[in-house]
Amino acid sequence: PVPVVYENLHNPKKDMIWVAAAGPITNLILATISALLLRAVVNFGNPASSSPLTVVIEPLVLMLAFSVYINLLLSIFNMIPVPPLDGGRVLVGLLPYRQAAAWSRIEPYGMLIIIVLVFFTNLFSYVISPVLNVAVHLLAGPQSGLVLGVTRLMMR
Repeated sequence: PVPVVYENLHNPKKDMIWVAAAGPITNLILATISALLLRAVVNFGNPASSSPLTVVIEPLVLMLAFSVYINLLLSIFNMIPVPPLDGGRVLVGLLPYRQAAAWSRIEPYGMLIIIVLVFFTNLFSYVISPVLNVAVHLLAGPQSGLVLGVTRLMMR
Protein backbone atom coordinates (compact mmCIF):
# COMPACT_ATOMS: atom_id res chain seq x y z
CA PRO A 1 0.00 0.00 0.00
CA VAL A 2 1.08 3.53 -0.77
CA PRO A 3 0.94 5.95 2.18
CA VAL A 4 -1.52 8.78 1.55
CA VAL A 5 -1.79 12.01 3.54
CA TYR A 6 -5.57 12.41 3.57
CA GLU A 7 -5.29 16.00 4.84
CA ASN A 8 -3.88 16.95 1.43
CA LEU A 9 -6.99 15.68 -0.37
CA HIS A 10 -9.68 18.32 -0.94
CA ASN A 11 -12.44 15.75 -1.39
CA PRO A 12 -10.98 12.53 0.09
CA LYS A 13 -13.62 10.14 -1.28
CA LYS A 14 -13.35 11.36 -4.88
CA ASP A 15 -9.65 12.25 -4.80
CA MET A 16 -8.83 8.74 -3.58
CA ILE A 17 -10.17 7.44 -6.91
CA TRP A 18 -7.34 9.28 -8.68
CA VAL A 19 -4.75 8.25 -6.10
CA ALA A 20 -5.78 4.59 -6.46
CA ALA A 21 -5.99 4.74 -10.25
CA ALA A 22 -2.50 6.27 -10.54
CA GLY A 23 -0.73 2.90 -10.17
CA PRO A 24 -2.67 1.00 -12.84
CA ILE A 25 -2.57 4.04 -15.15
CA THR A 26 1.22 4.23 -14.69
CA ASN A 27 1.51 0.52 -15.55
CA LEU A 28 -0.61 1.11 -18.65
CA ILE A 29 1.61 4.04 -19.71
CA LEU A 30 4.76 1.94 -19.17
CA ALA A 31 3.25 -0.93 -21.19
CA THR A 32 2.37 1.48 -24.01
CA ILE A 33 5.87 3.00 -24.08
CA SER A 34 7.40 -0.49 -24.04
CA ALA A 35 5.11 -1.61 -26.89
CA LEU A 36 5.99 1.43 -29.00
CA LEU A 37 9.70 0.89 -28.38
CA LEU A 38 9.32 -2.82 -29.15
CA ARG A 39 7.67 -2.02 -32.47
CA ALA A 40 10.43 0.48 -33.29
CA VAL A 41 13.27 -1.89 -32.34
CA VAL A 42 11.77 -4.82 -34.27
CA ASN A 43 11.24 -2.57 -37.31
CA PHE A 44 14.76 -1.12 -36.95
CA GLY A 45 16.61 -4.39 -37.09
CA ASN A 46 15.75 -8.02 -37.52
CA PRO A 47 16.68 -9.66 -34.20
CA ALA A 48 17.27 -12.95 -36.06
CA SER A 49 19.96 -11.48 -38.32
CA SER A 50 23.66 -12.06 -37.75
CA SER A 51 24.40 -8.34 -37.40
CA PRO A 52 26.69 -7.21 -34.57
CA LEU A 53 23.69 -5.21 -33.32
CA THR A 54 21.96 -8.50 -32.52
CA VAL A 55 23.92 -8.60 -29.26
CA VAL A 56 22.08 -5.43 -28.22
CA ILE A 57 18.77 -5.88 -30.04
CA GLU A 58 17.91 -9.40 -28.83
CA PRO A 59 18.06 -8.63 -25.08
CA LEU A 60 16.31 -5.31 -25.70
CA VAL A 61 13.47 -7.06 -27.54
CA LEU A 62 13.14 -9.60 -24.71
CA MET A 63 13.07 -6.88 -22.03
CA LEU A 64 10.56 -4.75 -23.91
CA ALA A 65 8.29 -7.71 -24.65
CA PHE A 66 8.32 -8.77 -21.00
CA SER A 67 7.77 -5.16 -19.91
CA VAL A 68 4.63 -4.93 -22.07
CA TYR A 69 3.25 -8.13 -20.54
CA ILE A 70 4.17 -7.56 -16.90
CA ASN A 71 2.94 -3.94 -16.86
CA LEU A 72 -0.37 -4.92 -18.44
CA LEU A 73 -0.71 -7.81 -15.98
CA LEU A 74 -0.03 -5.51 -13.01
CA SER A 75 -2.48 -2.91 -14.31
CA ILE A 76 -5.26 -5.45 -14.82
CA PHE A 77 -4.60 -7.37 -11.59
CA ASN A 78 -4.51 -4.20 -9.49
CA MET A 79 -7.92 -3.19 -10.82
CA ILE A 80 -9.60 -6.23 -9.23
CA PRO A 81 -12.26 -4.50 -7.10
CA VAL A 82 -11.15 -5.92 -3.74
CA PRO A 83 -9.57 -3.64 -1.15
CA PRO A 84 -6.60 -3.25 -0.61
CA LEU A 85 -6.01 -3.45 -4.37
CA ASP A 86 -6.36 -0.21 -6.34
CA GLY A 87 -9.57 -1.43 -7.99
CA GLY A 88 -11.14 -1.85 -4.56
CA ARG A 89 -10.21 1.70 -3.60
CA VAL A 90 -11.56 3.03 -6.90
CA LEU A 91 -14.81 1.14 -6.31
CA VAL A 92 -15.11 2.55 -2.77
CA GLY A 93 -14.67 6.04 -4.23
CA LEU A 94 -17.39 5.46 -6.82
CA LEU A 95 -19.99 3.82 -4.57
CA PRO A 96 -22.54 5.81 -2.56
CA TYR A 97 -21.42 6.40 1.03
CA ARG A 98 -23.28 3.50 2.70
CA GLN A 99 -22.18 0.92 0.13
CA ALA A 100 -18.64 2.34 0.14
CA ALA A 101 -18.45 2.01 3.92
CA ALA A 102 -19.72 -1.56 3.75
CA TRP A 103 -17.30 -2.51 0.95
CA SER A 104 -14.30 -0.93 2.69
CA ARG A 105 -14.96 -3.09 5.77
CA ILE A 106 -13.71 -6.15 3.86
CA GLU A 107 -10.22 -4.62 3.55
CA PRO A 108 -8.78 -6.53 6.57
CA TYR A 109 -9.73 -9.73 4.73
CA GLY A 110 -8.73 -8.46 1.29
CA MET A 111 -5.44 -10.32 0.97
CA LEU A 112 -7.09 -13.58 1.99
CA ILE A 113 -9.86 -12.96 -0.56
CA ILE A 114 -7.25 -12.27 -3.25
CA ILE A 115 -5.30 -15.43 -2.38
CA VAL A 116 -8.49 -17.49 -2.59
CA LEU A 117 -9.47 -15.85 -5.90
CA VAL A 118 -6.03 -16.41 -7.44
CA PHE A 119 -5.30 -19.93 -6.20
CA PHE A 120 -8.72 -21.54 -5.79
CA THR A 121 -10.80 -20.11 -8.63
CA ASN A 122 -10.42 -19.71 -12.38
CA LEU A 123 -10.11 -15.91 -12.09
CA PHE A 124 -6.84 -15.88 -14.01
CA SER A 125 -7.99 -18.30 -16.72
CA TYR A 126 -11.43 -16.83 -17.34
CA VAL A 127 -11.04 -13.14 -16.52
CA ILE A 128 -7.48 -11.83 -16.29
CA SER A 129 -5.89 -13.89 -19.08
CA PRO A 130 -8.47 -13.02 -21.78
CA VAL A 131 -8.35 -9.31 -20.87
CA LEU A 132 -4.55 -9.47 -20.82
CA ASN A 133 -4.42 -11.15 -24.25
CA VAL A 134 -6.71 -8.52 -25.77
CA ALA A 135 -4.62 -5.73 -24.22
CA VAL A 136 -1.37 -7.28 -25.53
CA HIS A 137 -2.85 -7.52 -29.04
CA LEU A 138 -4.08 -3.92 -28.89
CA LEU A 139 -0.76 -2.50 -27.71
CA ALA A 140 1.81 -4.76 -29.35
CA GLY A 141 -0.05 -5.24 -32.62
CA PRO A 142 2.10 -7.28 -35.00
CA GLN A 143 4.51 -8.06 -32.15
CA SER A 144 1.79 -9.53 -29.89
CA GLY A 145 2.89 -13.08 -30.73
CA LEU A 146 6.43 -12.13 -29.76
CA VAL A 147 5.26 -10.66 -26.44
CA LEU A 148 3.15 -13.71 -25.58
CA GLY A 149 5.89 -16.12 -26.70
CA VAL A 150 8.59 -14.38 -24.66
CA THR A 151 6.43 -14.39 -21.55
CA ARG A 152 5.55 -18.08 -21.95
CA LEU A 153 9.25 -18.84 -22.28
CA MET A 154 10.21 -16.73 -19.25
CA MET A 155 7.39 -18.05 -17.04
CA ARG A 156 8.39 -21.72 -17.42
